[in-house]
Amino acid sequence: MKGTKNAFVYVVCGSRKHIDTLHRSIKWLEWNANSDIMVVTDIYRNEIPVKHRHVIHVETPAHFNHHQASIYLKTSLHRHVPQNYEKYCYLDSDVLAINNGADQVFSLFTPPVTFAPDLPVAENNVSRFSPWAVNCPCTGLHDTASCGHLVAAIQQKFGLQVASDWVHWNGGVFVFNPHHSADFMERWHQNTMQILEEPYWQTRDQGTLIVTVWQKGLQNHPVLPQKFNFIADLNNAFLCFLPDEGYALHPDLPKINPVFLHLFHSNLENPDWSLKADVEEPLMSRNRIWTTVNKTDAKEEHWFTQHFRQHGIVNGMLPLFKRIAAQLAFMWQHNKA
Repeated sequence: MKGTKNAFVYVVCGSRKHIDTLHRSIKWLEWNANSDIMVVTDIYRNEIPVKHRHVIHVETPAHFNHHQASIYLKTSLHRHVPQNYEKYCYLDSDVLAINNGADQVFSLFTPPVTFAPDLPVAENNVSRFSPWAVNCPCTGLHDTASCGHLVAAIQQKFGLQVASDWVHWNGGVFVFNPHHSADFMERWHQNTMQILEEPYWQTRDQGTLIVTVWQKGLQNHPVLPQKFNFIADLNNAFLCFLPDEGYALHPDLPKINPVFLHLFHSNLENPDWSLKADVEEPLMSRNRIWTTVNKTDAKEEHWFTQHFRQHGIVNGMLPLFKRIAAQLAFMWQHNKA
């Protein structure tokens, strides 16, 4: 250990896939940060050893599965990390530090805790997150992309009213202090333990993070800038990347040059994984398709607008129908031949 005043901390339990993902994340963090790094784990659960200098073993309840055990450790980190560091930054194992200056995140700490907003898509809130937090009938897609089931579940379980349009926090990156954050973290932990084995609640800590924030009246608390937890969900069809500009959740949004890239649905455990080949190049291909489609749409809109500007709405209808009829007649003759 370097003996720095701040430290990064990870949590991992269970399968080789998660531990290999962790190893990659640690490597990238070592390239782009100077602070100490530690891993909290239950070593008796792991398929392979965690290869790192500073591993903290914490035995977890035996009846938990590995996912539940990881959440148990994450929400109780304030109990397990050394107390001599000023601040900690927790990172999910699928978060990569892709730029220098990762240590800057510590300067953004506002007690009691500092998280980033949960933005896997351009517009997100509690209702949009709801189908992914509870086991309701909603799919999270199309007509059931948003729902009120999480708000209702929070009201029923915790007696708390939460705004459905609130942009909640993401648990993948957050800064905390073992002393100043202890009360918040303990409440988060206890809230999570209440729902962890209830079948209606999905095995996650983010629903109870929402609960804890509102219990503490922190819904307007400062959050980390998006570049410290840019969520790159490769299933987001609008996600884009330009080499000279950075990433965006939608082509029409300003580009961001992330410090921490939070990668959803990317095989980080694969030894041959590459940021360029597995993330950047596929996104640039999407960009080219998006640009082509937009140009085509723009030309069609331009012709349509020009037509009615020339003829007017009423007088333009007959020439438009004639043009369509002529095109259909041409296609029929062509197919007949």
